[in-house]
Amino acid sequence: MTREELLTRYAAGERDFSQADLRGMNLAGVNLAWVDLTGVNLAWVDLTGASLFRATLTGAILVRTRLDDVTLRWANLSGANLEGANLNRADLTGANLAQAKLTAANLSGSILIGANLSGASLVKANLSGATLAFANLAFAILTGAILAGANLTRTSLMSANFTDAILTNAILPKGFKP
Repeated sequence: MTREELLTRYAAGERDFSQADLRGMNLAGVNLAWVDLTGVNLAWVDLTGASLFRATLTGAILVRTRLDDVTLRWANLSGANLEGANLNRADLTGANLAQAKLTAANLSGSILIGANLSGASLVKANLSGATLAFANLAFAILTGAILAGANLTRTSLMSANFTDAILTNAILPKGFKP
């Protein structure tokens, strides 16, 4: 499928593009709100500044995808593979990232207020300056993650693994002892 075909079909009201192969496509700045991209291969795609509000990306492959300044508010990315993805300043408010693979992903300055990251792998992820207030990080693996200056106010950290994580100047929940 080409970029033009995708955008034409979307403009015509189609929303289900599950299982499509969009590898390497340039979708920077597009509006794909409410789209269903379940299981879609989005590896190496440029989605900089795109809007994927309430999108379904369950099990999608987003390896090395550019998601800088993207809007993923209330999106479902459960089980998605975002290894090495760039999510600088991404808005993931209320997003479902349960069981997602975010190994070595860059989420610096991202907004993850109320996001569900339960069981997510954030090994060596960069969450510097990220806002994770009211998020769920229960059972998440944050081994070697960088959380310098991150805001984890009222975040659920039950059984989260912070081995070798960098928490310099992070705002942690009351009573939390890494």
